[in-house]
Amino acid sequence: MKSFKLKKNTVYVLAVFIIFISLIIVTKSYYRIQNKIYNQMLTNYTEQIEEQTSQIINTIHLELEYSALVLGSISEAKNLDLENKEKLLEELKNIKHRGYFTSLGMMDKDGNVFDTKGNYQKIDKKLFLDNLRISKTGSKYYVSDVLPTKKNNKEEILVAIPLYEKENYKGLLFGYYPILKIAKEIDYSKGQQYFQITDTNGRYISRSFSKNSFARDELTLWEEMARYKFFNGNSVETIKKNVEEGKKGVFYFEFQNKGRYVVYEPLGINKWHIFSTFTKKVLMTKQNIFKIYRKSYYFI
Repeated sequence: MKSFKLKKNTVYVLAVFIIFISLIIVTKSYYRIQNKIYNQMLTNYTEQIEEQTSQIINTIHLELEYSALVLGSISEAKNLDLENKEKLLEELKNIKHRGYFTSLGMMDKDGNVFDTKGNYQKIDKKLFLDNLRISKTGSKYYVSDVLPTKKNNKEEILVAIPLYEKENYKGLLFGYYPILKIAKEIDYSKGQQYFQITDTNGRYISRSFSKNSFARDELTLWEEMARYKFFNGNSVETIKKNVEEGKKGVFYFEFQNKGRYVVYEPLGINKWHIFSTFTKKVLMTKQNIFKIYRKSYYFI
């Protein structure tokens, strides 16, 4: 009788042990599959958003090069007589709408600047001439960072081309370009993903129209990011250093109990960067989980 009870207890203990081991194996398999699904979703969205980032970068370059081309056509069509500034300004006022410019202006070879807004000032011409870019057509042009203003949604950048007479430099022709136009050109945001562009100083060239964006009008990128909680060794300082050095990278942050993945990459214009973002929430939608789960099932 004792032998029977002992065997019964042994079987019971063995059964409990087997069930316990089975639960551990199932739990580990479950979490392994969950991690595999999550990591695969993260990889998929990162690759997808990088492709769209490349499209946006190309769009911006084309838009700015087109603006420089418009300035070039103006300089060829008009006799830009810098000696007669009043007459020249009247001519520029009549064509300022070309290329989406809000206004046009000139700078003579001595650095004297005047524009159709009525501004007159003197600027070191090296600021422009030492930072000229080369377009795909081989022409030279300059693009500024965001110009200071107190009016929201009225921010502008400056696009300029050098002017020559018999190969001798004689000045610049420039136009003020509304950055809101850039924001509309790159409005690739949809659902849980959105894109934002910053200039050399962290000022926004484009804030996303997405409701999922945390950016506020009064904050620069770095002021905004100071509010976030970062992971995996990232911080505002490390990301800012990478941006200043023209590097690309990926980071994850949380704010107001919401998570965001961000892919950042230089645009190749000054030290502008594009920050391409998608929410943590989008990774775990039912449709996406099922799609990845079917692939993961065979690797259990």
